Amino acid sequence: MGKQVMKTILSEIRGAKFYSISVDSTPDISHVDRLSCVFRYVLNDGPIKKFVQFLSMKRHGAEDLFNSLYSFLEEAKLDIKYCRGQSYDNASNMAGKYSGLSGCISCKLRDNTHSAATKALGKGFKNVKKVLENIAEDPEEKVEARTTAAGIAKKMDQLEYGILLELWTPILDCFHKTSLKLQSPQLDLNKAVQLLTSLKEYVNSLRAQFDFFEKKGKEITGSTSYKEENQRKRKRSVQLTRHDGSADETVFSTQQKFRVMVFLQVLDHLNSALCKRSEAYSGVCDKFGFLRNIRSLEQSDLRRASRNLIDTYVDDLEESFEDEILHFNEYLLADTYLQQNEKELKCSIELYMYRALRNSSALQDIFPNVATALHIYLSLMITNCSDERSFSALKRIKNYLRSALGDDKLNSLTVMCTESDILRSCDFNEILSDFVERKCRKMNF
Repeated sequence: MGKQVMKTILSEIRGAKFYSISVDSTPDISHVDRLSCVFRYVLNDGPIKKFVQFLSMKRHGAEDLFNSLYSFLEEAKLDIKYCRGQSYDNASNMAGKYSGLSGCISCKLRDNTHSAATKALGKGFKNVKKVLENIAEDPEEKVEARTTAAGIAKKMDQLEYGILLELWTPILDCFHKTSLKLQSPQLDLNKAVQLLTSLKEYVNSLRAQFDFFEKKGKEITGSTSYKEENQRKRKRSVQLTRHDGSADETVFSTQQKFRVMVFLQVLDHLNSALCKRSEAYSGVCDKFGFLRNIRSLEQSDLRRASRNLIDTYVDDLEESFEDEILHFNEYLLADTYLQQNEKELKCSIELYMYRALRNSSALQDIFPNVATALHIYLSLMITNCSDERSFSALKRIKNYLRSALGDDKLNSLTVMCTESDILRSCDFNEILSDFVERKCRKMNF
């Protein structure tokens, strides 16, 4: 049954032609590293992501990983020249630009628990603090538990604690919602870039709201002074010659020091991390971003953008793509259904255009290169979260009771677990007939 599911998935990938691949690794219960392979491809209804197989990792070098992946693609009869996107984790042997697996293949956020925890703590701050105080005063509790509870309760009285709690609650909530959206298989790259950009702008906007968070922190903790205000300040000694005069020392208040050393640094680190992650999408967005705003662009801009795409995908797009995109733009402007129902569309504008072309053979004959460009765009991988989901299946299937499970059986069970929708649609009579033919030992004389 697992092989039948695998056969169905590989057949869909070959039929789709273009695909992207996401690769990530994790050790199993027997301490063997497994390389998870997830493919994203486009069918008539839109893009989908499917887990295909776990590959055994004997070595961790980029070349060894590439050879293992390339051998699998050859066995599956998937041509690597149709691979249009890659997604890896941040390990150097995976995502390294030159020496990593990404460089070997030439082709053109589990943190929701933190969000829920901070939100719950903000809503029940007083009750949580009261419980901690009761634990600290309970003589029946262990000394270690009482000491820990007393220390946490004391920290909750500090103004700094309240400010950071009020700061992190909305930030983690926005990050959590954005992360869930980025994990959607139907999400396109232009929308992903838009979400990351909006998140980055939101973080930057918080830099000027220190007074607001300070006020909220005072309300929740009941404290009006910072921790350092109640501590003795040590005067710094400076050795000067008689020619130097007195030293001008910049003295920050405790409020200014906390703002500069903690508040702004938190936001700067977040902004830096978002910028780093946005770089992975910026190059692709520069090439395909015009598809989202195609109806509002001038003809000169459309020609420039289409020429850039032709130069990038020389083997896939013809020179006539420039004229096709202009013609297709006029077709969209005359599409009354799109104009009347654009706000009610349940999919992106790029996916709407792709479905319109795929569902009409006449339009495919008129705009073949536009259909190809949209096909490549929708097949590009956005995140590697599907690999993480396959790891969960791996932990359930190959546990300590089945630590000696073979590779073939592991892959079959995992693909049946992760792609249960395909398993339900399989013809079991055909599978049983095939099984009987393989296992039949009766000899005809």
